[in-house]
Amino acid sequence: MTEETENPATFDVEPEAKEEAQPPEQGAADAMLAQIQAQQLRLQELEQAVRAQQGGEEVLQASPSESADEGGALLVFASKAARHVFAERVTTPACFHQITTVTLLDADAPMLSKASFLLTSLLLLMLQQMTLTSVAAGVSAPSCVDNNDCAAGSYCKMLTEERGFCLMCLRADGVTPFFGDGSALNATAYCATVPTDDPVCMACYDGNLPGDGWNTGWNMRMRFNAATNRMCGGDWAALILVASVVGLYVAGELRDIKLCQITFETRDGSSAPAWVQAALLALGAWRQFAFLGMLTHIVAMLVLHRGSDAISICFNGVAVLFLLDVDVYLFEFWVPEKMRERMEEFGAPTVSEDDARYLAILKRYHAVLVAFFIFLAVLQTGALPSTADSASPC
Repeated sequence: MTEETENPATFDVEPEAKEEAQPPEQGAADAMLAQIQAQQLRLQELEQAVRAQQGGEEVLQASPSESADEGGALLVFASKAARHVFAERVTTPACFHQITTVTLLDADAPMLSKASFLLTSLLLLMLQQMTLTSVAAGVSAPSCVDNNDCAAGSYCKMLTEERGFCLMCLRADGVTPFFGDGSALNATAYCATVPTDDPVCMACYDGNLPGDGWNTGWNMRMRFNAATNRMCGGDWAALILVASVVGLYVAGELRDIKLCQITFETRDGSSAPAWVQAALLALGAWRQFAFLGMLTHIVAMLVLHRGSDAISICFNGVAVLFLLDVDVYLFEFWVPEKMRERMEEFGAPTVSEDDARYLAILKRYHAVLVAFFIFLAVLQTGALPSTADSASPC
């Protein structure tokens, strides 16, 4: 035990290890300086590239220091440079059609994946369009079992024994019948040749009234005129608000359509296969011109056909807007998490300054124009001259 305590070699091992573990301060400083200089060179190249892209415009105000002591200035410069670069990128729209666009333009994507995304987008649009068509048909000609299910001035035309749909008795002129070829102007003569329980004669003709014309009920022009005449100030305010909300939704959907087009352009879509270009063109045109146009028209139809009071305007007008969110729900809840995160990271289109200004103008103008069109359609259609006695209660 005495030999171990007196042996000085046992005390020299730990200090030597500590000295070897400590890095030389000069070497660490040189490495840090070299790293800072490399970052400085990279940021200078980035600044030159940004200035060249902006046509020589000065976009970055800070410049890095030549010495290692001004690391804070270098960090400020790097932060501003990063903010400027990422300001030209937008977050990928939470939209299933954007995934379809990115997948179709990806040369490395499997053909099965491209086909599945394209078919899903087409199926989604088809279901949305069929829903809008059914809503439009149900608004103007709702389903019925007998005349009691139809509004005044319309009759129930049976397609089968269980189901039919309502049609107006008279055309816009208030004289010509809507059924048949329009030649049955003499109601007395026509109803004498059909069964007594004929739905047309029961709903559109009353033999006890003088004359031989179709003399019961309203025509379509009378119904529209009555719909707007019964509206008060609060109803018009609700119409303006709902039309504005619909305009904002339509502008947002139009923005997503244009972002898909920007993705096509920035990812060299012109060199993609012909079928890919045709598919993306058809998707964009379908969404912009067929789907959005019919949705805007249906909002005005709902006011004129299904109630012009404030409650009906709010419930019916906003109810159809869920169709614009179906592709968002599909992206959020059906696409796998890994794929969705990958699309959010790599599927964002690069938007230039000109494109950003174009999108801003596009959204503002279309939001206003769509709202104005809905309001004008209701106002002008309801203001058509008619012979209906429908004085305003306000």
